[in-house]
Amino acid sequence: MGLPANGCASDEQLKFLIYICTDWIGGLLGKLFETQSISFVYDTGRLENRSDIATVNPSHDFNAIGVTGRPNMDWCESYKVETIRTNVVGIFTLANVCYEKGLILINYTRVHLRV
Repeated sequence: MGLPANGCASDEQLKFLIYICTDWIGGLLGKLFETQSISFVYDTGRLENRSDIATVNPSHDFNAIGVTGRPNMDWCESYKVETIRTNVVGIFTLANVCYEKGLILINYTRVHLRV
C-alpha cells in the first residue's frame, strides 16, 4: 500500500512550509493555499537553517528561493559566492534535511550563473 498522490497518508493533515513569502511564486502559492484552506507557514529564515523544519513540522516543503540577480543578472556574475551559497549549497542543505525527515520537497528555483 503506497501513499496517495499528495505524499501524505490519508489521515495526515497537509501543512506546507514555503520558502519565502516575499517572492512572486511563494506569494502566489500562499494565496492559492488560502483559497483551498490548506495549512501553510512562510519561512523567513535562510535555507541553511536546519531547525526551521523541526519547529514547523510540515508535511511538505516548497522552496521558491533563488538568487536571480537584482537589479539585473550582472549581480549574480559579480557575486558568485553569494549566488552559489543560496542556489546550490542552500538547496542541497534543504534537500538533505527533507530527506532525513521523510518530507516531500518541491523545489522551484531558477539558477542564473555562468561558470
